[in-house]
Amino acid sequence: MTSAQLAHERRSFERLPVECSVKVRRVPQYTSNPIDYSFSRDISAGGVRISTPSFFAAGDRVLLNIEHSQPLATIRTIGQVTHAAWEPHAQMWQLGIMFADMDPDTESELYQLLEHF
Repeated sequence: MTSAQLAHERRSFERLPVECSVKVRRVPQYTSNPIDYSFSRDISAGGVRISTPSFFAAGDRVLLNIEHSQPLATIRTIGQVTHAAWEPHAQMWQLGIMFADMDPDTESELYQLLEHF
């Protein structure tokens, strides 16, 4: 995807400031790829922005478990890191992750979560 397409994609969906627990792991899921415990900064129908102590490079494919209690939901899907930026004051990486290969049931769960906000 070109940078122009990514910019258009970023503007295609409203971002909602939703903070929830996110488990992220590089794909494929080898034992050398541990689960990273993170949290979301915002979420949209197209992706999620997370804060994490671990570096992931743009282009990395990741398995996401996004957990939220209002409503009770766990969204499990594959994503691709679109950008990473270090936040020195927080000592965390900010990652933009675009959802990829989302099945219809998971997409429905995501829309239900977004409708709650």
